[in-house]
Amino acid sequence: MTNFGGPNPIGGEQPASWPSPGAAPHSYPAPPQPWQQPAAYGPYPQTPPPAPRRSSNRRRVILTVSGAVIAIVVIVTGIVVVTNSSGPSGPASAGDTVRGYLEALARGDAQTALSYAISPPPDTTLLTDDVLKKQQEKAPISDIRIVESTDTGQVHVLVNFGDNALDETLFLKQAGDGSWKLPSAALPVDFRKDEAGARGKLIDAVTLYGKPIPASGRPYVFPGPVEFGSSNPNIAVDIVNPVYLLGNLEYGVNVDYSFTITDAGKEAVKKAMMPLVQQCAQSTELSPPGCPQQLGAGGMGGTAAWTAPTTLDEVTFTGDIDNTGRQSVTGSIVYTVTLTGSVFQWVNHPLPVGFQGYADMTTQPPGFTFYTG
Repeated sequence: MTNFGGPNPIGGEQPASWPSPGAAPHSYPAPPQPWQQPAAYGPYPQTPPPAPRRSSNRRRVILTVSGAVIAIVVIVTGIVVVTNSSGPSGPASAGDTVRGYLEALARGDAQTALSYAISPPPDTTLLTDDVLKKQQEKAPISDIRIVESTDTGQVHVLVNFGDNALDETLFLKQAGDGSWKLPSAALPVDFRKDEAGARGKLIDAVTLYGKPIPASGRPYVFPGPVEFGSSNPNIAVDIVNPVYLLGNLEYGVNVDYSFTITDAGKEAVKKAMMPLVQQCAQSTELSPPGCPQQLGAGGMGGTAAWTAPTTLDEVTFTGDIDNTGRQSVTGSIVYTVTLTGSVFQWVNHPLPVGFQGYADMTTQPPGFTFYTG
């Protein structure tokens, strides 16, 4: 029989106080006295005894705690990644919003650019990829640098719009979801049509990059250069410094504009004048009513025979189209006249007649009226 070593080896002589088998022990055996000869130890076992159960439980606790720590790290890491991700729906900072907005403008992405605003503009007619890309062709956005972004939404940015190097401070607002948004992603360009009077009809002809502006006369555009034109071939719209940048985003601009007559418009006015010139030639009066001919005394009334010219070469267009939509026209019309006077006789006599009048440029084709005293 194999004996396992110890103070009371298994298989050795039992101490006198060891309880008989089957009886419940009343006390642990007393240790041997110093004077007693210790019992002999048996040989070592061939394999080590199994580890105590407590050690196994300890390893299990360690593994469980380690797994929990790893899970917490993964969850926290995921939260950090989600929180720090930037985009139009939830940028990490106000500076991220400004950078994202400018990058969207630079690549011609109108919808993404608009998503960085706290609210959409009332009119998006001209806020399209097509118009935005044309703006970028004229003045590409480059070298975006966020100098400072505060936790109150103030952003100091440096950026180039073509040859325009901008140094701007923008003030953003916090949306309901906590993300930072621009007050507006587009700016209103206001022609003040409600104050324009008759000239409001000319504003209706204004185009922006070939597209008509809204009936309000207040189109919204993205920052950058704007190319204005006219759908009316007789008039041109002239805009003072049509480049609107980041500093105009919040409040927009009142457009400083004027209208001028085009070469096609001048020809249209001359064409409108000709029936009146011919009508005035049908009179036999020395000074037909509503007409430019004004002959003084000396001729005999009712004896004038007027012949109208076939061309109007001495016509001058003075100044811009005024606030009433009128273009001032002056010059000379060369009639020929046959006239019997008290002391003279004219036969097919060339007679330059000076005139003043105006063209109504609010209609197409324009109308014409002579000024008469």
